[in-house]
Amino acid sequence: MTTIIGRNPIAALRRVQAPAKGTLLIALIFTGLVVLWEIVVFRVDYVRTFTGILSQTYRVWEADMIAQLVLIAMCIMALAVIYVHVALTSGRLVRLAAFLIFAFAMVYEYGYMNTLERFSNAEDVVMALTFADVHLLQDVTLSYFNVTALPPIILFALLLYVVRPQRRNKPYVFLMTLVLVVLVNTQAYRVWYIAAENYSPFGLSNFFRTVTFASWKLVQSRHERREPIHYQSQQRPTNNIVFVIDESIRDDHLSVNGYERSTTPYLEELQQRGMLYNWGEASAGATNSWQANALLLTGLNALPDRDGLVKRTPTLYQYAKAMGYTTYYFDAGSSYFWNGTFDDLQYIDHRLSDRHFIAGPLFDMDMLAARHIRQIVSESTGNFIVLNKRGVHFYYNRAFPETAPTWSPIMTDPRYEPDVHDKIVNSYDSGIRYNLEAFFRVLVDDAELPKDTVIVYTSDHGQTLAEEGATWSHGNVHRSEARVPLLLISGERLEVDTAYKASHSNLFATLLDLMEFPVSERTYPYALSLLQAQADDSRPRTYAYGAIDGKGAGGIGQFDFPALPSP
Repeated sequence: MTTIIGRNPIAALRRVQAPAKGTLLIALIFTGLVVLWEIVVFRVDYVRTFTGILSQTYRVWEADMIAQLVLIAMCIMALAVIYVHVALTSGRLVRLAAFLIFAFAMVYEYGYMNTLERFSNAEDVVMALTFADVHLLQDVTLSYFNVTALPPIILFALLLYVVRPQRRNKPYVFLMTLVLVVLVNTQAYRVWYIAAENYSPFGLSNFFRTVTFASWKLVQSRHERREPIHYQSQQRPTNNIVFVIDESIRDDHLSVNGYERSTTPYLEELQQRGMLYNWGEASAGATNSWQANALLLTGLNALPDRDGLVKRTPTLYQYAKAMGYTTYYFDAGSSYFWNGTFDDLQYIDHRLSDRHFIAGPLFDMDMLAARHIRQIVSESTGNFIVLNKRGVHFYYNRAFPETAPTWSPIMTDPRYEPDVHDKIVNSYDSGIRYNLEAFFRVLVDDAELPKDTVIVYTSDHGQTLAEEGATWSHGNVHRSEARVPLLLISGERLEVDTAYKASHSNLFATLLDLMEFPVSERTYPYALSLLQAQADDSRPRTYAYGAIDGKGAGGIGQFDFPALPSP
């Protein structure tokens, strides 16, 4: 016996059948080791996180809510142990399925923790499923992959291979375990979201919670209905309005804003001709694409949005339809309708996804969209057009021909670390130069624009560019992630004060003013229009990070500190 074990200890161990209590103990020890691994590797202080939940969220925690939170934390931990136990006491196919789920969960959650210093949340999954294309998902996967996920995965695989239970469970036991996980997390939905923190002492538990919450969010979004606009104009509009929402453009990397590199020479030319009005550094509504776009299209400026108004308040499309505009929505970055609710589709007359702009390399898709818009505004009036550009989303090298960067050396892989900051900036600036230069030269051909057309331009959010130790591009709390440009391009003279400290919240009323929608008929009190704002009207600006409903992980960041006066 000793000789056999010495030669092949794993084979010898596989001959030993573990009783049910033994596999449960193994599952408990394994789960404890993984928790300890996460504490050591990610330096997570769960006690501090838990106490922070009780003192820093949007409500006072009562005794029963604290008890519920403690109970839920214990339950999800117990479910993780049960998951491992059931996997160890099941047949080969179930073991394989359990392993694949576990491995994916570890890679996914550890990637978020390593890059964003937090586990994932439902908003991350919703964005990935509804917005990101194949190329973006590939880049994010390479950027977020974290080798610290491998030890737990390897150890779990070894246990699945070695442990032989005395009695194997039927496959339905594993399915029932997954159902139980979903039911417990569903029941815990309200408490977790009030907690406004990703408090899970195990990456696998957080993964289950994220998937459960994201599923309910996607189902819920299909049933949201917008409040109606009762006003209806009796006259057909005689102008065109183009609202361009770029992707991941930071204001201080545009030469039109004083950046030392010549990234936007054509915009500078338009400014010199008196066609471009520039508010310089503006504040985004949020540091994530979905949240920022939702705020732009609804004009919601009172955060947190505890009542879910962002999915119910009227959108720009509804106001445009009420004024008689033909509405267009172009998306050069996604095939799926992610920017709004399904109810919004009834207010969009024409929708073109990225599939309509694929006629060459990815970095030319925005230019094809610009050509399409240029044709519309040149041949007709009464058009309201919203474009979500592909822009310069990370991985930046996809925004320009890699064989001819404007600045080098450029990135050679998607690694986003401070030690490659110079390469990151070179790639980013090269992407801006290629993308914005070509886009605006097509959209505003030969510095000419029909006098009846106005272009409103901004970006959804900024980028960290791996500054100040950041290992993520956006979606977190840094101010740089909320820095965006804000421009108006018009063939007619506008009287505006560009010294006003602008933000995304000002754009909704600006667009309504361009539509000439009566102020008295507007459904909500929106932020000040840029066509009316003066420098003295400037007030401290804020931006949201994470969930904007006040129930999930996130918060409100201060964009101006401390230069602007309070109201």
